[in-house]
Amino acid sequence: MPNMADIVVKKNDGTTNVTYSACQPANQQEPALWRLTAFSARAANRPSFTVLSRKSNANAQTQRLEIRFNYPILATVDGVEVVSDNIPFTGQFTIPLKVSDTDLNEAVAQYTNLMASALVRAIVSSGYAPRA
Repeated sequence: MPNMADIVVKKNDGTTNVTYSACQPANQQEPALWRLTAFSARAANRPSFTVLSRKSNANAQTQRLEIRFNYPILATVDGVEVVSDNIPFTGQFTIPLKVSDTDLNEAVAQYTNLMASALVRAIVSSGYAPRA
C-alpha cells in the first residue's frame, strides 16, 4: 500500500511542474485527497484529486478503486473569485487480487501510458472519439 505524499505533474506546456499537495490520507470511509494549492487562495476553488479503495465483493477477491478529478474554471465577478464551471473526471478500476504482480503491473502501465498518449489526450481535449 503506498504512503500518502504530494504528487508532481507537468502542466500542458510539458516543462512546468505543478504540485498536488497531500491534504488527507484515505480511511475506511473517506478518500485520499490532494489539491493544487497554488491555483487559488480558496480551498473550494482548487483542482482536486481523490482516490478511494474498498473491497468490491463479499469474498474480498477484488479491490475497487474510485478516482475523481475536478478542475474548476475560475472567473472574477465584482472583484471576487468564483468557480464559473468545472471539468470533472471519474474513473473506476476493479483489481483482481489473485492476478500476478507482473500481469497487474503490465496492465497498469499500458492503461496509464494510453491515457498519457498524444492521441488519447487529443480525444479527451476535443470531446470526440476518432473517426475515419
